[in-house]
Amino acid sequence: MRRMAETTAPDLGDLYRHEAPRLWRAVFAYAQDRAITDDALAEAFARCLRRGGEVRDPRAWIWRASFRMAAGELKARRGISPQGGTLAPACSLSPSTCWMDPSRSSEPTYSPSVRGRLRTAGSVSW
Repeated sequence: MRRMAETTAPDLGDLYRHEAPRLWRAVFAYAQDRAITDDALAEAFARCLRRGGEVRDPRAWIWRASFRMAAGELKARRGISPQGGTLAPACSLSPSTCWMDPSRSSEPTYSPSVRGRLRTAGSVSW
């Protein structure tokens, strides 16, 4: 059985230098949102690094993962499926209890997926 190539930090560093500018433009053209684009690329590279040797083709995996993460975030923010059609509203609570309500506090608001990553990383306590 063929061994999968190990994905190491230097390999991903080279991949990042060569692919990130073009990938960023492509995801931004799709998402039309800088924050979504930045988060999708950062998360795709981080997940690829964590998976290491499980990823057979890091370049293809990162491209696919970036677009999937951007699509998921667009779906969560807009309540619209990337394939069309309306989904359930992102927040069915009253405006005063909804996490997206900017009048709730002066703290920055994060999407639920970002909040989970921040909690896991230990950088934010709620």
